[in-house]
Amino acid sequence: MNQEESGAVLESLQFPDTMELAAERATEFRRLAPDDQWREIFGLMAFGLNMVRTSPKREIIERGWQAKEAEWQEIQRELFRGHVG
Repeated sequence: MNQEESGAVLESLQFPDTMELAAERATEFRRLAPDDQWREIFGLMAFGLNMVRTSPKREIIERGWQAKEAEWQEIQRELFRGHVG
């Protein structure tokens, strides 16, 4: 395939509009019953967690989560110190 042919092939490819796809998916989600919406959310969370668990950067990601968790715990301790007693 020469450069002209490959350019014509690339020009003929049609990719879906990401904004349109997102709007369609949001509409589909809103039509679900609340229990089904939660199932979808939990399914996405499980999928993301599985991606992390199988990632070659798992340790880096988990260290970041641990740092954020420690930061949040410190914020909570400060809040409680100011309102207890």
